[in-house]
Amino acid sequence: MPESFSHTAGAYDRDFTHTTIGIKQRRQVHNAILSYLNKSSSVLELNGGTGEDALFLAKHCGSVLTTDISPEMVNVSKAKTAHLENVSTQVLDVNALDSNSDKKYDLLFSNFGGLNCLSPQELKIFMDNSESFLKLQGVLIAVIMGRKTIWERLYFWLKKDEANKKRRRSKEAIESNIDGELVSTWYYSPKEVESMAKGIRIIALKPIGLFVPPSYLQSFFNNKKVLLNIFHFMDGFFGRRWADYADHYCICFQKEE
Repeated sequence: MPESFSHTAGAYDRDFTHTTIGIKQRRQVHNAILSYLNKSSSVLELNGGTGEDALFLAKHCGSVLTTDISPEMVNVSKAKTAHLENVSTQVLDVNALDSNSDKKYDLLFSNFGGLNCLSPQELKIFMDNSESFLKLQGVLIAVIMGRKTIWERLYFWLKKDEANKKRRRSKEAIESNIDGELVSTWYYSPKEVESMAKGIRIIALKPIGLFVPPSYLQSFFNNKKVLLNIFHFMDGFFGRRWADYADHYCICFQKEE
């Protein structure tokens, strides 16, 4: 996985984290994972970006190692979490994880499509190996971009862009434009991800951003905060059967005994 997000590290919080849509989608993720956290939990965060989730995890866990392939992202994260004694940062490529390591965690966590930067072969290896990083009863939680997102299909339908309306259905990599740089992205349904799991079983699945729209629609919703609040409220009533229709879905696995 290339260091494709290094160039956007300084702007990521401005363009997503601190936007109304970004705040609401992240809150949905945090609400979905809170029941799996406790003050003794050890967490390995993958694709941790600028450290916004590490701030949340630090409040509810014993220790957090937040990692990212981008040194620039890690530098932002390190500055943001420097005051927290239970958070450490590290440059780490998911593909370089050592499955023979003795270190095990209560939670592996990857938010907002970090694992969508892995090819099917790479994701299969990660899913195969993930149980080796977990303690007994440990949990893997990933927030992934699925294939049937209603908002995206509607957006490109209105733009009469037939090719992009179906882009998430592709089995091949899609080149996504991130601040002027193309990033190879693959999309996965919950069933595809579940089929790759080995030694872990799915225990929860939840849509993230079924009514709350994707972040690229932020400018349209800048003056529609009441509507976004309604959408955020509506999202709370929809369960796993709607997961693949949302902007992302939160999928949770637990290590089998």
